[in-house]
Amino acid sequence: MGLRNLILFTRDSSLASIVNISQLAQSHQLNLFLRNPFEISIEDSSFQALLEEQNFEETIVLNRCSGITFDDHDLNLCDFLVDKGCFCPHRISSLRILRDKDQQYLFLKKKDYPMVKTFIHRGLLTEEKLRNFDLTTEKKLESKLWIVKSIRGNKGIGILRLTTKELLSFWEKAVAQRDQRFLIQPFLGREPHSHEGAREIRILNLGERNFAVEKEQGSNWKKNAQFSSFKEASIKESERNHLFHLSDKIKEDLSLPHMAVDFIWNSLNQRWEILEVNTHPGLEASSEALGTSLYPLYWNSILPPT
Repeated sequence: MGLRNLILFTRDSSLASIVNISQLAQSHQLNLFLRNPFEISIEDSSFQALLEEQNFEETIVLNRCSGITFDDHDLNLCDFLVDKGCFCPHRISSLRILRDKDQQYLFLKKKDYPMVKTFIHRGLLTEEKLRNFDLTTEKKLESKLWIVKSIRGNKGIGILRLTTKELLSFWEKAVAQRDQRFLIQPFLGREPHSHEGAREIRILNLGERNFAVEKEQGSNWKKNAQFSSFKEASIKESERNHLFHLSDKIKEDLSLPHMAVDFIWNSLNQRWEILEVNTHPGLEASSEALGTSLYPLYWNSILPPT
């Protein structure tokens, strides 16, 4: 049976990624249904009417929503539509693992991937606990910089760079707000003890193809690919192959059709470490850096197997 429909979940239909995917759907003569899942109720009559019009075996449901709130209604809707017979290219259980940064870290850490050292902590934070967490540093605690990330967020939202004093003050206030959840990482400089951000490489895994791009020096250290300038990665072939291999393994472990893995160079450990896995990577900046559009490969990766 042929493919006829694409239900595309997004919070913002004006995003460049959504525009590109929509154009590809239309060029393949698919009926396109753009919906904000957070404005949908399964019992809503208009949604029920949409369901009645579909042959679910001819329909892809693609979720392009980021987990910026503690609300997984979009994933629940995907589960509902998959149970109806729609094809979803993502394993929903993997999206649930990756959406929370602490769950993502623990999943990858359990499988012995090289991770940026991360402190997942609840309750009161003290200087002693920070010292115990960061035993490898030779730098005095009071002059260290830390990265604090909210468990959910994207586009740099919820990321702070703080001194130890600022971190302890921030944490005291955060603990008082019991619904706030954060994790802590040492700030990695381009050189040991540098305040300039370390090198970052993004590996894009699109189906059977891998690509490597590097964040331009001077790009905002906390912004993701949508707001950063990228160039084609300048790394040794052995390093490139190593990062491609790690990316392929993660993709296999999570049964994902595509993803981006962000690596950062740890000058103290002398190795590339994983910052984050992104299941809905924006491809505009990377396409520009590589001189070719990556969206056709992305499109092929979301199609059901033949």
